Amino acid sequence: MPIRKMWNRYIQSFKGLPGASWMLALVVLINRSGSMVLVFMVLYLVHEIGVSPAEAALAISLYGIGGMGGTVLGGWLADRLGHKKIQMMSLILNGLGFMALGHLHSLLAIQLMMATIGLVAEGFRPANAAAVADTCPPDQLARGYSLNRLAVNIGATIGPAVGGVLVLAGYRFLFWVDGLTCLAAALVLFLFYHQPATGTPRKTGTVPDTRSALKDLPFLLFLSVTLVYGMLFMQLISTFPLFIDSVYGLHETGFGLLFALNAVICATVELPLITHFRHVPPLRMVTIGILLFVLGFSLLPFGNSGVFAALTVVLWTAGEILSFPQFSAMVALRAGENRRGRYMGFYSLSFSIALVLGPAIGGIVYEKLGAIPLWLSYLPIGLLMILIFHTGAKPMFFSLPDGQREV
Repeated sequence: MPIRKMWNRYIQSFKGLPGASWMLALVVLINRSGSMVLVFMVLYLVHEIGVSPAEAALAISLYGIGGMGGTVLGGWLADRLGHKKIQMMSLILNGLGFMALGHLHSLLAIQLMMATIGLVAEGFRPANAAAVADTCPPDQLARGYSLNRLAVNIGATIGPAVGGVLVLAGYRFLFWVDGLTCLAAALVLFLFYHQPATGTPRKTGTVPDTRSALKDLPFLLFLSVTLVYGMLFMQLISTFPLFIDSVYGLHETGFGLLFALNAVICATVELPLITHFRHVPPLRMVTIGILLFVLGFSLLPFGNSGVFAALTVVLWTAGEILSFPQFSAMVALRAGENRRGRYMGFYSLSFSIALVLGPAIGGIVYEKLGAIPLWLSYLPIGLLMILIFHTGAKPMFFSLPDGQREV
């Protein structure tokens, strides 16, 4: 039966991944399933604390600013103190911070705490990404990062849904549940994840281990592309909802269904797809991914129905699936064992900056020039990104020798 065959293929795509990578994904799932404070923070500050929307938005921005520092600091510390130790420290401090945040009433104290939480929370990301590279052989890195993305997507679906129910009982429950899930994730990490021994390092780096990431020109060009890619991606939380609402007539419910479609596709298709195309050169995968991603958004001005909107979501989701796991894998391989935390920190930083710049710049273009120029700009920008990847940043993408490929 086709359904059984599809199910067997889906299950088969999970096989072969090391047990430690499953533990890291479980930690991410627990942590993300409790991520609900940030989703409701603006409403909490306006309705419960009584601040203005602008003041509430500033608190969120301060979290983002703290997070920018956290990604770099967390990566740097992870290389020196150990990837597991930094993940645990981040989760514990993050959990305690959220529980304390729910008891603060001064706007200044809340804003300072938000910046602090951003600093410690985002330090988890590069340490966790570096740990995935520690546990997975080079030929399985993309699959390992796909497994982590699956955990993120499932958790991101559970957290806001549970948070919406908890709000009915009181906002304070959000802070406690979010904090306790951070502590629970730290406990699981401590008890069940065993960091691989570093006595026999894998020779996966493509530049000398003594070289700084900030002097690695192909890596810096790679970061410039991921920054732009991230800015395009962040339109999903800024100009995309406005356009879908005004032109397609899809309001909150319809918009939510489009995001649900993205989450379902990522959860059901990503890992089997990455497994199926595991022998395709990474640069070719990323090139196709970028083309599908920008095509999905560039088509938006040419339709106005829910079905057409869903088609665009399928296209840019396919591009996301083909691109992001390869990005993480290539950064890990470029860095080598001794500098993974720092490289992953800078890679995470590019998306943190994109979160700050993307909505602001996109909003200005949307307001001053209109939506159609914004969406049509995706295609030439995408071609420019591909050009940079095929020229100056090309050393970032290399295929593994046949002896290191997955059997």
